[in-house]
Amino acid sequence: MLQNEEMDLGVSVFPDGPPWQRREQLASMGYQCVYDGNRLGIRSPLTLDEYLAHPHLVTPTQTDFRGAVDDELVGHRKRRTVIYTTSRFAALPLILRRTAVIATVPEQSAQQWVEVFGLTSSPVPMRIAPLAISMIWHARREGNGGLQWLRGVVRSVVESEIGETSRETTPDRKRRGRTQK
Repeated sequence: MLQNEEMDLGVSVFPDGPPWQRREQLASMGYQCVYDGNRLGIRSPLTLDEYLAHPHLVTPTQTDFRGAVDDELVGHRKRRTVIYTTSRFAALPLILRRTAVIATVPEQSAQQWVEVFGLTSSPVPMRIAPLAISMIWHARREGNGGLQWLRGVVRSVVESEIGETSRETTPDRKRRGRTQK
C-alpha cells in the first residue's frame, strides 16, 4: 500500500522492507506472560518448567504459527503446547480469564490486562528479543510537510503512552549502511 501511495504511514512491528521504505523506530517493548493466577494456581514469577507445563494461546506473526517464544525455545531444545491461535489479539484477555492457559504478550498489553481484567503477569522465564515498534513511509514522501507533521504526532503519542523512543530514522535495510535524516 505504501508503494502505491494508497497510505502514507504505517505504525506496527514490521519485517525488513524494500530499499525505498523509510523507517523510524518509535519504541522497543519486551514481553510478559499473562494468565489467571488463581485458575492456574501459580504465582509470578513463572519458572521455565511452570511456563512449559501449561497450554498457551498465541497470536502468531509468522504463517507457520510460530512466534518469538517458539524460536527461542527451539534453541533450548524445548517446546510449548499451543492450544489456540488467533489473529484477534483483543480476544486474548477474555479467553485468559476463562481458561487455564498462558499468553506471552507485549509488556504494555500485559500491564493493561492486569489492571482491567485482574489477570496475573510474570516476566518471561527466558530471554526474548524485544519488539521494535516503528513507523514506515515511502522515501518519495520524505519531504512532505503533512507527513512530517503526522509523524511528529504519532511520535508524541507513542512517547506519552509507551515511554522511551528512538529518533533514528534509517532505511529499512540497515545492512545497506545508509542513514536517512
